[in-house]
Amino acid sequence: MSQLPPRMSTRAKNATQRPGLQILAAEAEAYGINKRRTKGEKAADDQRAKDAKDAHEAAIQDGYQRITAMQSQTQAAQADTEVNAPKPRRPQPRPAKAKAPVAKAKAPMAKAKKIWRSKHDFNKTCVFGAWARARWTEWSVW
Repeated sequence: MSQLPPRMSTRAKNATQRPGLQILAAEAEAYGINKRRTKGEKAADDQRAKDAKDAHEAAIQDGYQRITAMQSQTQAAQADTEVNAPKPRRPQPRPAKAKAPVAKAKAPMAKAKKIWRSKHDFNKTCVFGAWARARWTEWSVW
């Protein structure tokens, strides 16, 4: 039969030792930390916390008062500008400058149309031009 390994157990010498407590005690001594405070220390800490809280609330109230004062000044300034605002000017008609009469030229436009048609002749330029031109009469009836 195989023999089982012995169970692990703490040595008798180490059973009552707590090395972590020694480190904590050294740190508490170095930083001046005590687990317990006297009644006077607790009252002083409570008073200090209350004073800090009161100072914070007083600062908040002071900020609210400043905001209120700024808003009232802004409202007064806006009311003042509304009362003393200049009236807008009404638009006045302006005399139009005389223009020289322009002679209408009909000939260049007709020439331009003729040139465009010659460039875009579908019978010559498009493969389906002749077919489309033949069908155009049929489609235009619809």
